[in-house]
Amino acid sequence: EDCTSEKTMIKYMTDGILLRESLRESDLENYSAIIMDEAHERSLNTDVLFGLLREMVARRHDLKLIVTSATMDALKFAKFFGDVPTFTIPGRTYPVECFFSRNVVEDYVEGSVKQALQIHLQADEGDILVFMPGQEDIEVTCELLAERLGEVDDAPQLAVLPIYSQLPSDLQAKIFQKAPDGLRKCVVATNIAETSLTVDGIKYVVDSGYCKLKVFNPRVGMDGLQ
Repeated sequence: EDCTSEKTMIKYMTDGILLRESLRESDLENYSAIIMDEAHERSLNTDVLFGLLREMVARRHDLKLIVTSATMDALKFAKFFGDVPTFTIPGRTYPVECFFSRNVVEDYVEGSVKQALQIHLQADEGDILVFMPGQEDIEVTCELLAERLGEVDDAPQLAVLPIYSQLPSDLQAKIFQKAPDGLRKCVVATNIAETSLTVDGIKYVVDSGYCKLKVFNPRVGMDGLQ
């Protein structure tokens, strides 16, 4: 969905769309600055773009290229573009305590539900974020949480909110709304909530440690989520 017009000053797009534009116009004359965000995630499109942008910057001296990332090996990128200057922007990091499961968890959905309920029933204020690999797991987790809470007598209420990319946008927006007083929010999300978006008020994070990765399967010649 293209929402741009002649008056557009800043254009947000995925790396795939920028790559398509570079095929149509090899020097991207329309742009005076390009910001490549989350460079460390190294998708195929990003890697190809970096090769093209390196040649583009050599040809066009008026083009500014900014590469940003939270965890990247900045010197490697700087060297790739010909020893360009790097800037470090200090971030705010909050003190985080990590707790690990003592035993191997047989079923990560079951384990996450138990842990979330334990936090909800024992701990003080603060919302909970539960990471799950994909949509199916998220739906099952939400159902299980509601079911288990119903079994506990006089349990405080918990607002269980799923978020994944296939969810309609009005339901996605729900996770950012402040819960009414005295109601704890439990957001069940894929790794979309890892870096791409920030939910205020989260104090507890339950992470199963799994995520779905796109892997190319040469036997069928297709990408599959594993």
